Amino acid sequence: MKSSNKVQSKDRITIGYLGYNVRGPIGAEIFSGVLSAAKELDINLICIEAGVHIEATKYNTFNKKLVSSYEFINKNNFDGLLIWATSLQLFLDLNKIDNFFHKFKSIPMVSIAQSFPEVPGILCDDFHGIGEIMKHLIEDHGFKKIAFIKGPKDNLYSKKRYQAYIDVLKKYKIPIKEDLITPDAEDFNPPCGKKAVEILFNERNFKPKKDIEAIITASDLLTLGCMIKLQELGYNIPNDIALCGFNNSKEGMTILPRLTTVDPNFKEQGYKAVELLISKIKGNEIDINNYIPSKLIIRQSCGCLEKDIENARFFDNNNYKGFTYSGENFFDLIEKYKDKIIDTLNEKAKELTLDINNENISKLFDDFVSSIKEESKYNFLNKLDFFLNQMKDKENLNEIAKWQNFISSLQKIIFPYFDNQINMFKTLELINQARILLNHTAVYIPDSLKEYYRQRSNLLSYASSTLSTEITINGLLDEIVRFIPKIGFNDFFLVLYDTNIKHKCKLLLSIKGKKRIETDVHNSVFNSDYILPEKYLYSEKPYFLILEPCFMNEKILGYFLINIEINLFYQNVDLTRQSIDISYYENIRIIMSSAINSVLYFRQIEEARKQQVKLLKKQEQLRNEMEIAQRIQVSMLPFNVEHNDLHITCLMKTSEQVGGDYYDIVYDSAKNLWFAIGDVSGHGVTPGLITMMAHTSLNSLLRLDKKYTPKEIYQLLNNVLFQNIKRMSANCYMTMYLLKYEGNGNFSYSGCHNDLIIYRDSTKKCHVVENEPGMWLAVLDNVNEMIKNFSLFLDKNDILILYTDGIIEAKNKKREEFGVERLMEIIEDNRNKDIVEIKNEVLNYTLEWCDNKQADDITLVLVKRIK
Repeated sequence: MKSSNKVQSKDRITIGYLGYNVRGPIGAEIFSGVLSAAKELDINLICIEAGVHIEATKYNTFNKKLVSSYEFINKNNFDGLLIWATSLQLFLDLNKIDNFFHKFKSIPMVSIAQSFPEVPGILCDDFHGIGEIMKHLIEDHGFKKIAFIKGPKDNLYSKKRYQAYIDVLKKYKIPIKEDLITPDAEDFNPPCGKKAVEILFNERNFKPKKDIEAIITASDLLTLGCMIKLQELGYNIPNDIALCGFNNSKEGMTILPRLTTVDPNFKEQGYKAVELLISKIKGNEIDINNYIPSKLIIRQSCGCLEKDIENARFFDNNNYKGFTYSGENFFDLIEKYKDKIIDTLNEKAKELTLDINNENISKLFDDFVSSIKEESKYNFLNKLDFFLNQMKDKENLNEIAKWQNFISSLQKIIFPYFDNQINMFKTLELINQARILLNHTAVYIPDSLKEYYRQRSNLLSYASSTLSTEITINGLLDEIVRFIPKIGFNDFFLVLYDTNIKHKCKLLLSIKGKKRIETDVHNSVFNSDYILPEKYLYSEKPYFLILEPCFMNEKILGYFLINIEINLFYQNVDLTRQSIDISYYENIRIIMSSAINSVLYFRQIEEARKQQVKLLKKQEQLRNEMEIAQRIQVSMLPFNVEHNDLHITCLMKTSEQVGGDYYDIVYDSAKNLWFAIGDVSGHGVTPGLITMMAHTSLNSLLRLDKKYTPKEIYQLLNNVLFQNIKRMSANCYMTMYLLKYEGNGNFSYSGCHNDLIIYRDSTKKCHVVENEPGMWLAVLDNVNEMIKNFSLFLDKNDILILYTDGIIEAKNKKREEFGVERLMEIIEDNRNKDIVEIKNEVLNYTLEWCDNKQADDITLVLVKRIK
């Protein structure tokens, strides 16, 4: 294969397996077939159980898991893809699944359980399976009143199985009764099965035998719920009603009575899907629809005995009546017909899908005969025990049942060759010993597995507590290196997404053959189009990896890869060939994700702490600079300005930050008294600098030997501030009023600021002189046409009040502003006091109003005519 990241010594094909819930009973069985094929066909396999990105999902947790793995599905990583399409139907309709396939059209694909226009599929023969159940119920049991419990509405399996039920009724010319069909279930689960029974027997008031003789469901899990509910209602299965399912699940083998069902051969589907994909990768034309035969499994729930139990019968009536000893020597006959016997046993082993080849069957039979002859007392039983310990799927007690069935077949095959009672009894004794050995194995395996799982659980608990206490990334990696080999994994790779660089990953840890490989610092960061850097995937042998995304809630952290083979630490039982337990990987993912998230969290805390220290230093430095700026700002303000006609008092109380408030009282070169009050937008150093510019410019202009009007001074100030603020690239402006005292109570003024307030002694009231249309400073380069000169007059004992927003916009706890009305009210209430006292009253009331939480500078200038 020509691919930059798929470097193998034999150009080995690499395929990806994608699907949801590989851990479930069906998903695990399909995947076990995929894994078996990958091993036998010498190809690389990477399982991305959460390997697809779904745009809109039914369950949020699903989407969180999937989003991080989507980017790996490309030609850089895979020569072909297997996708368990129907598992995605929980979240997408068929059109959206088809669109999903379209995203990867450049990669050869095969779909499992569903085909699409350009994607061939491996399909279960649902019609044949339901047909076999219906045929058995109708022809062997004589049932005609058969109910059907449907699965989810949009599920392809459910649709096909329901349609097969309808077709078979039509074939046998049995009327279709809608009342015997339940509504679409919400899901394939026992609660939905229980609900369906309630509909049939409580809502519709059907009675067993009278109205319903048998029930078929679209899934064993639905049947399980049916059985529980029927038994709660007091009905006996199968005496009162027969019950059948579909899928041949483990639950159906463990409930009582054991369930008659259909085996869709999911493992075979997985195996054949790999073969089909390899053929497509090699450029061969393959059919769109490729069916795997389903098989009827008869058990007690329909009223029959299981085939292996039937097969165990030795003397049925017909055989017993005609039974006579052969008359020839038993061992001569066995030797004479040995080839025929071996062929028959081989046929039975294939039928049972027993994991034993022709050569080993022949050896086992030789030991069987030798034990009857008493040439070797325990050879047969020892050889049988050896084969039992070699079973691939030791957790599945169904494998033991297959051996029981095989032993029964051996007994029947030998039966016609007996020459005397002694040899017959010796044979039956050996057969019984074999059955007891099988029973011991059935008991021993679960007990051994309990101990195995107990130890494994203890290790996971220990790892969880150990990894979760690490607060540094290096400490965590060291613990993982110690942890991974203990739980039975040879290879492990940990990758985190680089939060600083988009589409980049970083390989943090690499373990191969249980040994840590030091990562190349320069090559540890790689493009997220690849699963791992090139050299880490190189292998002389095929690799079988599972990719688990690491995530916590909405936060995607990265992923890890583990080889799909377990070197078990529990030595008292040989389980090294057991079927894969993918839930184990999920537990490791949870532990890893939690530990990684904790380390990153602590690292963020440490970084935040460092930044906080830096910030505090900067804040302290800035505070010192602010204090200096505030002192400079305040130092420029005039104090104790005297005039023969006027009594003047003023204050500025700055906020914590440097503000933009400004006032000035200055004599020009002609000894005319000028007043200025203004406010620069914003807070901080920049507004402070602008007020200093305004102060310097105003004082310079007024000291020129020229007679300026307020309007002219305002225009000149605007020119200076506009150019300076533009050079500073500051987004600021300044409001200002300029007032010139002309004498005899007359003022001229210009600018744009807060409304002027005048207290009139004649009315004992304050009056507002509204702000005339104008323009703020530093907004435009020329404001000459937008401003005018205005005039005002103060009579004796009248007071002019100049102020900034810090007073009228001060807010209380209810977010109410102090306002102009309250300011005038304070002036009026204290009119008989000296204006210095009035000034202090205004400040006190304002601070009390805002609970001393001053948000802006407070500036106030009071001018009272005294002559």
